[in-house]
Amino acid sequence: MVTFRVDVDGKKVGRQIKRRIEDGVDSAADDINDEMRQVAKGKIRSENAIFTRELISEFTDAKVTFGDSTVASLRNLAQHAPYQEEGVSGTQVQRDTPYKYKDKKPPLDSLIPWVIENLQGSYWPDDLGDPPAGFFDPDGPAPSGSSRSSGSGGVNTSSDSNSGVPIDEDRLYVEEDGFRSHGRNEEFYGDELYPNQRIVVFNENEKEYLRATIKTFGSSDQSFKFELDDVDGSLFKLSNNGAGPWRLIATEVWEELDEETQRERLAGYFDDFISTSYQSWLQPSYKQNYGMTEPDPSAIESARDLWTGPIFDRYKDKSVVREQVRNFEAIVSPSNQSLQSNPTRGGAILDLDGTTRFVGLFLSDDQFANLSHWSLSDRRMVLGHEAKHSLSSVLGYARTGDSTYKALLTSSEWNPSGLQTNADPELPSHAEELLFRDNDNSGKVLGGLGWLKDAYSAAEGGEDGIASYQPDIETGRDQPYRRLHEAANRVWWLQAVAGRDLYREKGDLTEINDASIFVRSTYSAQNAAETLATLEEVMWGEWDEWEDRLEYLVALYPWFVETWLDGHTPPEKVKDFLIELGVEV
Repeated sequence: MVTFRVDVDGKKVGRQIKRRIEDGVDSAADDINDEMRQVAKGKIRSENAIFTRELISEFTDAKVTFGDSTVASLRNLAQHAPYQEEGVSGTQVQRDTPYKYKDKKPPLDSLIPWVIENLQGSYWPDDLGDPPAGFFDPDGPAPSGSSRSSGSGGVNTSSDSNSGVPIDEDRLYVEEDGFRSHGRNEEFYGDELYPNQRIVVFNENEKEYLRATIKTFGSSDQSFKFELDDVDGSLFKLSNNGAGPWRLIATEVWEELDEETQRERLAGYFDDFISTSYQSWLQPSYKQNYGMTEPDPSAIESARDLWTGPIFDRYKDKSVVREQVRNFEAIVSPSNQSLQSNPTRGGAILDLDGTTRFVGLFLSDDQFANLSHWSLSDRRMVLGHEAKHSLSSVLGYARTGDSTYKALLTSSEWNPSGLQTNADPELPSHAEELLFRDNDNSGKVLGGLGWLKDAYSAAEGGEDGIASYQPDIETGRDQPYRRLHEAANRVWWLQAVAGRDLYREKGDLTEINDASIFVRSTYSAQNAAETLATLEEVMWGEWDEWEDRLEYLVALYPWFVETWLDGHTPPEKVKDFLIELGVEV
């Protein structure tokens, strides 16, 4: 049991403030208990404890308040938990702990599987082998399914005869170069897996190690499907819940692969999975709401080539691209009818609520050429824009805001704290509704809201005010992509306030569309997500007159450009121009 105490001193504390503090303490107690439970479960799994299933399922917590104090505790009520922690003396009952099994023995339905898994090795004639000749038997047969070999690196190793997986004399996996070992009962996490990743699995039924390749992922990151090297076409499922005979033993390390191999693995996922997964997204409701249709091969091929080419090149951390590709649920195309009614659409990333997964809505070659406002030559820019939305998705930063940029610039009545004083139901009630939020349970705006007033004052000064604004960004430079999203929050607010004032002065949206205060155009002021995605267009050098836009950005938002450069590598032409502008690249 773990117990902790938190006090609230009521002296000289207003009743309302004290109540809020107490509510915070109560919430903190819940959070700490949850964290302790997760740590304890992880310890049980990592230590391969006997009765793992019962121990993990029997945690309970309680909170008791005494005056100004809250005592929270976490207990494990499994009847054999004390023996796991304190040990038991066997037949010497007088030395036992105060807790005793009712029938003086542990539950065999949990003990037997653990013994089979952990203590196997010698087999009798009616099973898999001959009895050992004794403790000093030097020539007894190797465990079934393996062959003897010489020692390596101080360890006597052999290999599974079917797969060549290296194992030691106790039939435990010997870690290979480029692989990370997993405990047989250790949980895996989705972000350590990737498409076409080489893995080692263990079959509990056959007691053998096998090599395999990950092919698809479960929707909750708690499972995946893999293909065995020697069983073409058949997929097997491996889950964190321990169901089924398969256990994850080792995973290939992404960072150990050269970049060409990384590209190939991701391209293969487009060809093998993404190209065929659209059927489940062509249900009537989706087709009606989004105007979806079956994707033309050119839409899939262009996305594959962009994500494994220029998009891959832009990111310094290639695992970010890996996560974008892994979280692709499907690619579909807009129907010709829906595109004719909205020809300005060049593509879209459709988030799946509550997950990091998304669907890409991308145009075919023919649609770009004949139906869209955009042309085929614009595709790189369009997909670069959408790729930035997919980055926000995989990082869990919700892209919020349904209002159009026109309404925001022409009708908004913001006050310095972000409150919308115009009661128009088509406008957000507060600026925070259009900002990136954190991906934890708090849902707080990245960087908080304390900076809104200072930024508001700067934006009221127009170009000069924005140029003088120096934000104190909360996220450190060691988290460049989170920091970039936080910076986008600041830039959006500056555009929204300054753009509103500029519209009041000019009275015409068309006249202010290319104003220097906007990242790319008035569209950049729609919300923080579009602020970030339009920055990508400029930094790729794909937008018309990108040099003018980049010069404005360096003059007014230099910290936004620098934050982008922390996590990205610009194309050579953009790099050269940045150096010409005095930016260190």
